[in-house]
Amino acid sequence: MKSYDPGSETDGRYVVAFVESAGEVSPVFQRKVIAIFEKHLPRVDPEAWYRTEDVVLAFTEVRDETGSKTMEQGGTTAAREIPWPDSVSTIAEALRRLIEQHREAYRNSSLENPAGNYTAAEIGDRAARVGILQGFPYGPGFARGVFEHVAAEFGPEDSRPTLDETEPDTSESHAWELTW
Repeated sequence: MKSYDPGSETDGRYVVAFVESAGEVSPVFQRKVIAIFEKHLPRVDPEAWYRTEDVVLAFTEVRDETGSKTMEQGGTTAAREIPWPDSVSTIAEALRRLIEQHREAYRNSSLENPAGNYTAAEIGDRAARVGILQGFPYGPGFARGVFEHVAAEFGPEDSRPTLDETEPDTSESHAWELTW
């Protein structure tokens, strides 16, 4: 049984952002990632919606062939594509919006979280406990990149985001203490 809704559909803009992030490593690497995605998706288009099962298969193959550092870079790039409202100006607000946006990135599902989701709780002025729910199919490296981008983008100018693993609760597959 899948821990995500394989019949749901995923917003193409995040798929495109991930594929393009491979170009930040090297053109050769980007060609490899494009080839993997082309095996699973007809074409990569930011205006398209893709069957979540196909997207997950492509992400999993990239992760297996390239490692967590690539997934982290992809998470950072995908987080840059989130349409952050002007009203979002703090890390706490951004983390709340991240959870909402992840839900909005999927359609055609009866599940509240068709592909898991992020978790976040403030634990201090410059710290939060963050994680990913069971069913988040993109892996911890991808989530790390997303969280690091959020903290760097919305934290104070002197922010130096760090993530230290912590024990996940029963609904999470991974958790970290994020400090900035």
